[in-house]
Amino acid sequence: MLYIEDNELNMLLMRQIVSLRQDIEFFEATDGLAGVQAVKQLRPDLVLLDIMMPGMSGYDVIKLLKADVTAKVEAAVGADCIFATNTSTLPISDLAR
Repeated sequence: MLYIEDNELNMLLMRQIVSLRQDIEFFEATDGLAGVQAVKQLRPDLVLLDIMMPGMSGYDVIKLLKADVTAKVEAAVGADCIFATNTSTLPISDLAR
């Protein structure tokens, strides 16, 4: 799982929540550009990202990743964040389970 978030408190909270699950490998990026690079390098099954970030918004991140056919990203937009999956390993429909 990759979490892209510029707010330190939100990052800390997510880090603590995910640490309760031993089966989730947690990666983080603090801005959109670093997040795009991390997705390309790590190929995470799940990406959670903030919408409102300085420089590159969450929407911009998704546009870049969707334009890159090798990233294989499918996205769903929530109220305050975006959920994106690697379609080769986790279809977004599986998030509802």
